[in-house]
Amino acid sequence: MIKKVLISAIIAISFCACDQISQANYGKTPVLETNGEILYYEDILEAMPEGLNPQDSAKFADSYIQRWATNTLLYEKAARNVSNKQQINELVEDFRRQLVINQYKQQIVESKIKTVSEDSIAAYYEANKNKYPLPEAVVKGVLLKIPQSSPRQDDLREWLKELNDENLDEIMRYCTQNALSCDFFNETWEPYSKISKKLPEKIDSNDPKLTRDIIRQEQGNAVYYLRLSGHIKAGSPMPLEMASPEIQNMMLNKQKVNIIKNYEQNLYEDAIENGKIKQLSTEQQ
Repeated sequence: MIKKVLISAIIAISFCACDQISQANYGKTPVLETNGEILYYEDILEAMPEGLNPQDSAKFADSYIQRWATNTLLYEKAARNVSNKQQINELVEDFRRQLVINQYKQQIVESKIKTVSEDSIAAYYEANKNKYPLPEAVVKGVLLKIPQSSPRQDDLREWLKELNDENLDEIMRYCTQNALSCDFFNETWEPYSKISKKLPEKIDSNDPKLTRDIIRQEQGNAVYYLRLSGHIKAGSPMPLEMASPEIQNMMLNKQKVNIIKNYEQNLYEDAIENGKIKQLSTEQQ
């Protein structure tokens, strides 16, 4: 619907019989011609934000067409009047060369890079874990919020004493029937601040009772149960699973640098050997 309305709006704004459509743009719908440059409907549609209603689509098309025509006219004026064309051409050529080189380097890296193994990540972590301190405490465990009137809370506390697979299954079944909300983070480390803010009464991350006891708090008609199965203080080394993505990226980047460095060195040495690079005499004749 929006596409149809937009086409109508564009045609109402401008219509041109453009017979200079390039091979690359064959099949596109021409909208406007300015100084030999052609704007196509498909280009406007590609630039258009998602979710616009028909009226806003037409407004966007109006604005886009005007900006495109104005920029085209400005470029034509600038190209005829700027005084440093040679410098601009040199900058453009340097930029083009660098784009081509970077694209080729990317192809080289993609063809040679190797997957970083979990064993190599773990070995690096063990040798360098102190380089990855935790900015804040992290925890594993369970946080439940249930109505005070919920049945079998004695059973629930028994299950919370040890978060093994069997007890976790029981807790999940209990939550399905009774919980107002439940957070299971027994398999992944979570920032303690994220968990703590859900409790009605705040507990310091270094308080020993966090790992010693089941934390029970009340607020209104709700009861909160927090049981931690893991706790690492701020400033301690990150656990391996948290540090692993950063270590992997570091090792991949190191690989990339070495791949390009070795390729450039070999390219240079081969060029000297094949006579593509020749030392020219600087002695005056």
